[in-house]
Amino acid sequence: VRRYLSSDAEFSIQMHLHEGNDEAAAANYWKRETGLDDARFHRTFIKPRGTGHRKNHLEHGICKVRVRRCADMWNRLMAWVEEVGDVLYKPLIT
Repeated sequence: VRRYLSSDAEFSIQMHLHEGNDEAAAANYWKRETGLDDARFHRTFIKPRGTGHRKNHLEHGICKVRVRRCADMWNRLMAWVEEVGDVLYKPLIT
């Protein structure tokens, strides 16, 4: 996103953890893994114990990364996709 769409794009991260996971350690892990040291974190979802579902817990949970204020970037990207599609598939239409 920063390379092709907007060099000053802002990101947000939301973590999903299980009860008992270390939230601070998970946040540091995801910042390091995504390379988004400046990302803002949304409220973390913590799954309570005792649901009897998913017995294998990931140490750092999972995360969802989103681009903030991305409507213009989305429109630009979709225009590129349409343009590339036109170039690639135009010879097939005769």
